[in-house]
Amino acid sequence: ARLAAAVVSGGGGGGEGEGEGGGGGALASEPEPKQLAADKKALRKAVTATLSALGEDEVRRQSESVLERLAALPCLQPAGAGGAGTVSVYLPMVGGSCPEVDTWPLVARLFEQETRVVVPQVTGRTPEAMTMVVAPSEAELRALPLDKWGIPVPSKAWLEQHGDHATSGEVDCVVVPCVALDGQCRRLGHGGGYYDSFIQRTTEKRASMGLPPPVTVGVALANQIVESIPTGPLDRSIDIVVHPGGTIFSPRDARERSLAAAPSEVARRGGGGGGGG
Repeated sequence: ARLAAAVVSGGGGGGEGEGEGGGGGALASEPEPKQLAADKKALRKAVTATLSALGEDEVRRQSESVLERLAALPCLQPAGAGGAGTVSVYLPMVGGSCPEVDTWPLVARLFEQETRVVVPQVTGRTPEAMTMVVAPSEAELRALPLDKWGIPVPSKAWLEQHGDHATSGEVDCVVVPCVALDGQCRRLGHGGGYYDSFIQRTTEKRASMGLPPPVTVGVALANQIVESIPTGPLDRSIDIVVHPGGTIFSPRDARERSLAAAPSEVARRGGGGGGGG
């Protein structure tokens, strides 16, 4: 539906592909492009089928577990406590056949701690057509009209008033939606390339400002965690995967992980990546 509508470790970001699956660079045995596309399509179909069978109560229960784990991430603490000053958060679809983690409690907490919240606004069909607009308040977000896929549509006036934060370089952390994630922090998106483009643009802008890439945090229901995401040479991993059963940090070096993980978490995991159960 998100495609139709337009649509844990470190400061490394990179453009995890919306629909590209995330990867972390070229792998030893790359499928041919046609086969790769077919593999991703098949995985999307399989995961969507399992998600469509989830009831509302189960989605709510799993979302609550994910939100508890998100609350422990240093990058999502108040800016005065070392957290991100500006956080990009997707707004969950209302209804539909493909449930996803409910991010409204996270949105509420970010506003309570006076973190600036930006939300996606898709203005066209190309990957570059997703902007990030500053949200004035939780109440105004909740009052937004829904498109036919149940996705809140931000006001055009917000973009006119505050500008496009997809290219401002001010987004420090991105909470990204997914179809599936794996234990290596590889991500399968919805197929439009919107987040891939957004994170690449904001990463390049931040580099020109002498800033590290935004911390990228993928959130998933248990049914969205798979053994392996099919990847190609252009696919990039995200930094952190949060799901009901654990928090997974991408296998980068300890210095980078420490930018997004609490010292105790880094010490517990040591130099390895992958993992939370």
